[in-house]
Amino acid sequence: MGTLTSLLNIASEALLADQAALNATANNVANQLTPGYTREVVSFQSGDSVSLSGQAQSSGVTATVSSQRDRVLEQRVQQQTQTTSQSAALQTALQQVENIFGLTSASTGSGAVASSQLGTAINGFFSSLSSLEANPSDTATRQQVLTAATALAGAFNSASSQLSQISTSLNQQVSGDVSQINSLTSSIASLNSKIASTSPNGDAGSLEDQRQEDIDQLSQLVGLDQISTSQNGISLTTSGGAVLVSGDQSFQASTTQVAGNTDVLAGDPPQDVTSNLSGGDLGGALQARDQYLPTYSAALDNLAFSLELQSISRTS
Repeated sequence: MGTLTSLLNIASEALLADQAALNATANNVANQLTPGYTREVVSFQSGDSVSLSGQAQSSGVTATVSSQRDRVLEQRVQQQTQTTSQSAALQTALQQVENIFGLTSASTGSGAVASSQLGTAINGFFSSLSSLEANPSDTATRQQVLTAATALAGAFNSASSQLSQISTSLNQQVSGDVSQINSLTSSIASLNSKIASTSPNGDAGSLEDQRQEDIDQLSQLVGLDQISTSQNGISLTTSGGAVLVSGDQSFQASTTQVAGNTDVLAGDPPQDVTSNLSGGDLGGALQARDQYLPTYSAALDNLAFSLELQSISRTS
């Protein structure tokens, strides 16, 4: 009976191993279009040999299902995602700036010419000054100068106001990104806990897929550094080193108002990390708001001041 029992056990183990392989194949087929799903593979291991009646005999076979992961490649994808998302956010903001100062086509008697609202106002103002120089006592010409000056001031004010509106929109974008970041880090910390309690004794592949999908989405929002920890966990920090996730604990980011801008607090304890953030949609928004927009606003102010000096010089 001992020999018969061992043969039945071997057959049972073989059937269970084949069933595990079939289940893995079914999962791969069913989830081939599922976002974040990682293909499963099955490895077979023979059991320990036992001695029966002086003869060595196998105790059967076991199957282990595991997901095909490459942490290095995953992190490379995340890094590229962070760079791409930052560039996209910056491009969107700069396109809005381009719309303020961009050239538009206008038809004239001699054909189509390209001009901007501010450029047209500047040309009109100095054209009126030229007319005034030729006929300084003419009341109508003087009125044209005043009208052109009013239009020029309006063009400058409009451009400045639109730059401020873009900055306000970017502040709202920062707040929205922080809210999404907190939601994802909470989910990742929860999945870390579930994965730790499931593996290594069980297959945590589906949980790891969910966690990786959350990390991919998080990479679209902010630059990350990722560290693998014990119990198949993952810790996440911003590119500047502020901790976001450590094991089963997430550290919520928040916002604060500094000089009219929405800055970001993160880490443990929370600190203002705005100047150290890069990557993702948040990095692009901050780059546009804190680096590009102040430069454009200063250039606009300098242009207005320069035009004022030139107009004084021509009318004095």
